[in-house]
Amino acid sequence: MVENLPPGNARTRKLRGHAWGDLEYLLAAVVDRIGENTAATVRALGGKAKVPKPVPRPGAGPKPMGDRGGRSVADVKAYLDSLKPAGAPTPRPTPPPPPSAQVRGLQAAVDGHRRATENTVDVLTRLHDQL
Repeated sequence: MVENLPPGNARTRKLRGHAWGDLEYLLAAVVDRIGENTAATVRALGGKAKVPKPVPRPGAGPKPMGDRGGRSVADVKAYLDSLKPAGAPTPRPTPPPPPSAQVRGLQAAVDGHRRATENTVDVLTRLHDQL
């Protein structure tokens, strides 16, 4: 009898501590990826967007950033700075390409996709008319 219980039943909730199944985890992953892709698209078009926080999963608390072993942030920074070779220049971040080049590339991709879609619609319309 226990083998054929539906997902999210009382026994499963008791064992897992929640009623999430594979479908809920998959849906949460899809929502997270859509948020990341949306933010990346906005940034590619020259906007400012942060990646949204992931959908909270049951049983998953905040991820620890690391254990400083009771040391202060200033102590940790000083230790990390001491690991750099003397006189080593601080690396500068590479600036992104100008937004206009990104926009032109994206617009060309959109135009190509639009032409391909219009061609497909034309072919399907002709096939439909022949039937």
